[in-house]
Amino acid sequence: MNAFRITRKSVLQAFLSAAVAFSAAAWVPLSTIESWRNGASDVVTMTVLSVEAPSTTVPNRGMGPGATATTTNVTVRAKVDAVTRSSTGLAPGSQITLRYTVTRHVPVVPDGNIGFVLNQGERASAYLNRSPGGDYELAGAFGCLSVLSASVNDAGQAEATKVAPPPGTERRVALIIGNGAYAHVPALSNPPNDARMIGEALRSVGFTSVRTETDLRRDALINALKTFAAEAEGADWAVVYFAGHGIEVAGANWLIPVDAALKTDRDVQFEAVSLEQVMGAVESTKQLGLVILDACRDNPFAAQMRVTIAGRSITRGLAAIEPRRGALVAYAAKHGQVALDGTGANSPFVSALVRNLQRPGVEINKVFRLVRDDVLAATNDRQEPFVYGSLPARDFFFAK
Repeated sequence: MNAFRITRKSVLQAFLSAAVAFSAAAWVPLSTIESWRNGASDVVTMTVLSVEAPSTTVPNRGMGPGATATTTNVTVRAKVDAVTRSSTGLAPGSQITLRYTVTRHVPVVPDGNIGFVLNQGERASAYLNRSPGGDYELAGAFGCLSVLSASVNDAGQAEATKVAPPPGTERRVALIIGNGAYAHVPALSNPPNDARMIGEALRSVGFTSVRTETDLRRDALINALKTFAAEAEGADWAVVYFAGHGIEVAGANWLIPVDAALKTDRDVQFEAVSLEQVMGAVESTKQLGLVILDACRDNPFAAQMRVTIAGRSITRGLAAIEPRRGALVAYAAKHGQVALDGTGANSPFVSALVRNLQRPGVEINKVFRLVRDDVLAATNDRQEPFVYGSLPARDFFFAK
């Protein structure tokens, strides 16, 4: 069975082109790529029915103290939607089992991950070889698996990837949202990428349910929060991450769906979603509720909104907030500052957060202090993340 290497940039290309992304990286012989194209493998489009992804983590001493390497053995059961080429008799409607291996290293380089885990409900394109036992494996080392569309159910809602926790472990759940395809202002390129990376990072540290959504309209955003609140009730941890536009109006914070127009300040209550609603989705946990907002960007809505009530303020960034006890709200940039998208596929905040939350044995407050320092360094002190709220005396760890 072949491990494969696919960078985040190639995943983005796959979404944009809706086709298998290939690369003639020096370590992948061109003759190997040509063999995939010229009939040595099955080429299919498939919908993921279920995913099992048990992981094993070991010390990675060659990378320094505290470094680890995690191997995830992925088993995907999928329905074949279309067949471009088959040498094994595959036809649309066939159900197959695909097995492959994903490797993760901590500390992690955001664009250097080896492989990714498919989500239930996603559609993917794959170059496959049939193993002697009848299951399928990826045909080669690079470009053999591409995500074509996000995971959705019959109602058009994204499905969660769920992994049954071992007996006695905590139940941790997460809702990850990346809004970039705004209809009435210029699109943001990074939020969908950031959402996917955060989701992968939380899975890697043992979250038992991770639901990833992108480009949500207001009704879909509200429904996602409502569904997640029911799932989060009684969980040990519940995390909501939102990347996209946010706005402060008269001291209240609002997250902006992709269909919002916001022609006047009055429209905010009808077209946006309040931060209070988001916080309500994580308030029924046993131990920790966490909201992470990468939504402090320089907001084009603020410049175009007409103020209907004299003295009502519309400011850039988000206002300070006081969460309930046992909850944290983390901003990518503190009150009044603007979060930067950066020049890569991910924002400086997300790159720092992914790198630090996967460090074993680092308490959550220290994680966010490390993120703060990394983002300040990456942005030449222009952006300072900030965390609101307080936790009890016990320690909380993303990765133990």
